[in-house]
Amino acid sequence: MTPTQTHHLSTIVLLLLCSVQNFAQDSLGLKQAKNDLEKAILLRDNIDSCLKYGNLVLEYYKGVNKFESAEVARVFHLYGVVYATKGHLSEAKENYFKSIEINERIFGPNHIQIARTYQNLGAVFSVERDFKESDKYHQKALQKAKLYPGKEDIFQATCLTNLAINANAKGLYKQAIDYNLQGLSILSKYPTEGISIAGAFTNISNSHGFMGEYDQAINYALQAIEIKLKVQPNSASLARSYSNLAEWYTAAKQIPKALPYAHKALAIRLNVLGEKHQEVATSFNNFGLMYLELGKFDSAELTLKKAIDLRSKMLPSNHVRIITSKLYYIRCLAKQNKRIEAMNLIKEVAQQFIYRTDYLDNEVMTNINTLIETYFYIDALPAADSVLTAFKKTIDERFSFAGIYSSPLYFNLHEHHGWVLRELYFKDKDLNLLIRAKNSYEKIDSIYEVNKLEFRHSEYVNYLFEKIANNAKNLAYTFALLYQETKDQQYLGATFKLSEKYRSQLLYDHLEDVNLKRLFRVNPIYLQTEQQLDTGISQVLKEIYQEEWVKQAIDPQKIAGYNNRLQALKRQKQALDQQIALEYPEYIKLKSEPSFQDIESIRRSLIGQNHAIIEYISLPNSLCVITITQSVIHAELIKMDEANYQLFNKLRSGIIDFYSADEPVDSILSSGIQNFIESSYALYQILIKPIESQLHKISKITIIPDGPLVGIPFEVLMEFKPELFDRFNTHPYLLKKYIINYAYSANIIAAYTQKLPSEKKGNTFLGFAPFFYGDTTIVAQNYKVHDRRKAIDLDTLKHSAEEVFNARRGWDGKIYVGAHATKGQFLQIADKYKIIHLSTHGQANNQKGEFSYLHFARTKDTLDDEKLYAQEIYNLNLNADLVLLSACESRIGEFSIKDGLIGLAHAFSFAGAKSVVSTLWKVKERQTKELLADFYSKIKPDSKLPIAMTVGNALHFAKLKMLESPRRSHPYFWAGFIAMGDIKLFEN
Repeated sequence: MTPTQTHHLSTIVLLLLCSVQNFAQDSLGLKQAKNDLEKAILLRDNIDSCLKYGNLVLEYYKGVNKFESAEVARVFHLYGVVYATKGHLSEAKENYFKSIEINERIFGPNHIQIARTYQNLGAVFSVERDFKESDKYHQKALQKAKLYPGKEDIFQATCLTNLAINANAKGLYKQAIDYNLQGLSILSKYPTEGISIAGAFTNISNSHGFMGEYDQAINYALQAIEIKLKVQPNSASLARSYSNLAEWYTAAKQIPKALPYAHKALAIRLNVLGEKHQEVATSFNNFGLMYLELGKFDSAELTLKKAIDLRSKMLPSNHVRIITSKLYYIRCLAKQNKRIEAMNLIKEVAQQFIYRTDYLDNEVMTNINTLIETYFYIDALPAADSVLTAFKKTIDERFSFAGIYSSPLYFNLHEHHGWVLRELYFKDKDLNLLIRAKNSYEKIDSIYEVNKLEFRHSEYVNYLFEKIANNAKNLAYTFALLYQETKDQQYLGATFKLSEKYRSQLLYDHLEDVNLKRLFRVNPIYLQTEQQLDTGISQVLKEIYQEEWVKQAIDPQKIAGYNNRLQALKRQKQALDQQIALEYPEYIKLKSEPSFQDIESIRRSLIGQNHAIIEYISLPNSLCVITITQSVIHAELIKMDEANYQLFNKLRSGIIDFYSADEPVDSILSSGIQNFIESSYALYQILIKPIESQLHKISKITIIPDGPLVGIPFEVLMEFKPELFDRFNTHPYLLKKYIINYAYSANIIAAYTQKLPSEKKGNTFLGFAPFFYGDTTIVAQNYKVHDRRKAIDLDTLKHSAEEVFNARRGWDGKIYVGAHATKGQFLQIADKYKIIHLSTHGQANNQKGEFSYLHFARTKDTLDDEKLYAQEIYNLNLNADLVLLSACESRIGEFSIKDGLIGLAHAFSFAGAKSVVSTLWKVKERQTKELLADFYSKIKPDSKLPIAMTVGNALHFAKLKMLESPRRSHPYFWAGFIAMGDIKLFEN
């Protein structure tokens, strides 16, 4: 080996030795850095210690020129967590963004750690109440998590939960439920994620509760508790679920049911969390509210003081939860007539509330409600006006996230202010207060007009429309008060327009839509596909209803599966709508601008000779009655109190109690007659007497009822008390003076008159009598009954077959009796007939009107097969002039402020029936058969006029004929039948 080679070898060895030494030092430094990082993570609750060790890690990587590393990104992510935990939100966001930038340069934009940092960023923006940014980052996290199917499913569910929490905070409760159901569809695949499933149930519970759907809120809360009892017994998480359930029982005014769960929650919290904890304060606050509701003011004051003391030690003085407890405490003082003490404290709270609250969420809105109620209790509404004026200004100046003006919570703010101003007007009679109230309500209406297309396609459309329709009621009331004060016709016109605009809105929109699709000849394939999708959506909604309302326990896997199907169908429907919009732009333009006829146009186009339309508008503590005849438009504002509203129930019970009793006795009959006479006369004085002078020379009246009036048969009202109470045929009923029919709204009448004819050719008569199992003598020659099995739990309707055969006389058509009268058969052929007569059992649903149903013959061993729900009827495409529903309470259902009475009759109108005859109560079979036989005999099939042309008159004279017989003259037998629909079909 030469000296030169020896030198080179020595140099290489030396370099290798140095490299090994440096590597050893580098490895030692790296090990120390990793140790420091672990220490920083462990000490994250101590911000100073965490930052100390984190900075050592950063210094190491900077020194070795490896600052662009996953460990450095991890440190910045950790700093974000620490700062966020301590409430230093700007610093938290700054560090999260640094972490994202480094990870993106190392791994690209779609690494899962970036998604986790996005999720944390979303949480920070949520705390700041910047929900637009929060949703943006939660959505980014969700989209990146979806790139890892099967690996990051639980993280996907967490992202959906965060989006749901934001939606709840913004008042978008339907949207929140949808996010939670999407999360459930993922979590249901993982049985070990029970606690997460319970969390989703809790969130869904809260969404329903915020919407006032307390039964569903309670049901989901109970399901969450059932899971947590198995997975996390005696835990803080279980305590939260107990507390949540107690809150919804309290909101539902079921305090005795709430108290045991509230005690369980407090006991666990004291044991697990100790006395000085936020959640213990929450328990004390809830107890304070419950004691307030029970009138136990000493106990309420004591527990609320505990809540305030605990929260004050742990939260900033202006925190929304401290304000909540203080407001309940002030209300407690007010209830005990400690007005001065309450006034002093509320001034302090109001200042904190206005000037330090720069966001709007459910908790803040709860405080607004409580604040207004408290001012009302202590007779200080001028102060409430000042506070709300200042608060609205604060919100408008500081509230930056998109969608604020379409938030139901923002609507609530203006609605509450309108109420305060109107109450002040009643006290001071200052017209300016009423105009300011009008302006507050108009703000919401103007927001709706600007954003109505967006609203109609949003996930929370029904809930939002309910809020808008409720605001319209308040605005209409304010216009009516202004008309009463000034006699300015513009205010009367505005009252009528608002009433019409939001009355039976879905039905009106549907009629307009059907007309427009026929006008623009939308592709029949599109229409068929649309109907199939609507039918599919209805089927899934029915299955969800069965799971949530009918069954004892909610199956999360089934709920998740239903939701997946529902979302898929909705996406297909949205795609179809977009395709129709693309091909028929003029149709979409007209659809987005529905035209409502004003009061003068209605008078000119709809009012015939000797005819009047009477529109009742149910308003807060009053009724506005608008009478329209050929010669006059007149309005009356009638004050209503609780005693007046009780008359509606008194009238109904007076009519039906004796005949519907399990054991009818003379005492029930006697008291019923007394109640009937008194309420009938009293309601005449309230509803008809004030407009009596406008009805001179009138013989036909169309009643447009609203609110509780939808269940009233106006024909039985009496202008004076008869001498002989039990001589029903001699009573001075309105029936004897006027031909009365009913309609959903004046504009819906107009829509019927403008309805373009269907291209379908219709047969004449279709009759169904599923529960005929009696004597077949009368029908033997016409129909052979093969199966007389009696359906479970349903009575035989032995006259129903005779009823439908009598109805068919003189017309061609088909009748299905007994086991042949199936739901499937009806759905297959119903759209081919002009008259449809259903003599069957029905069940109204006062909570979920779309799930009222008719019974058909059972064909399978299933509880649901024979039920035709209103939800399914909505999606039919009928060609009927008349649908008649007998032997069931088909006119009853759920009252919706935006759509009136949601139920079977409404569903058939929606499906295309021009007029619907339905019943207000379960009627007696024999008398029904006699009344309807006479009714049909007066509808003459040999007339040159359309089939249903004499529906109103025929029903009127059939009722008069019932009065001729003393044994059938009681209103129970005839007053329950109500005709709704196109009034032109009622004219002779």
